[in-house]
Amino acid sequence: MSELQNGVKITGTEITGTLNWVTDFIGFNGTNPTEQSGNYLALRFDVEPSDATVTVDLINGTDGKPPTQLDDDMNAVFRITDKATQKVQVVAKTADDTKTILYGLSGLTLNPSA
Repeated sequence: MSELQNGVKITGTEITGTLNWVTDFIGFNGTNPTEQSGNYLALRFDVEPSDATVTVDLINGTDGKPPTQLDDDMNAVFRITDKATQKVQVVAKTADDTKTILYGLSGLTLNPSA
C-alpha cells in the first residue's frame, strides 16, 4: 500500500496521512479510465463484534455508488478528490444494534499529479 499512501492513521474520528498521486490504478475501477488516476485511501476496518455486517461509504464521493458491504478481508479503497467535503462512513449492524461512525478527511495531504 506504500504506493498509495504514507503514514495513514485514524485518531478519533479523523483520518490523517499522505495520499500519493497514482496513475493507471485499474484495481480501483477496471472499466472507467477516469477513475484510474488520483489519490486513493486504503483502509482495513477492525469492527467489534466480529460477526457484525459492515458497510462503508464515501460521503460526497463522485462515483454515485451505494454503500459497499465489506467481505471477510475488511478492506476498502476510496478515491479522494476533495478532503474538505468527503467523509468515510462506516456502519456496523448486528441483530441487536447499529453503530455508525463518520470519519473526516481534512487531515489528509493529497499529493498532486506529477
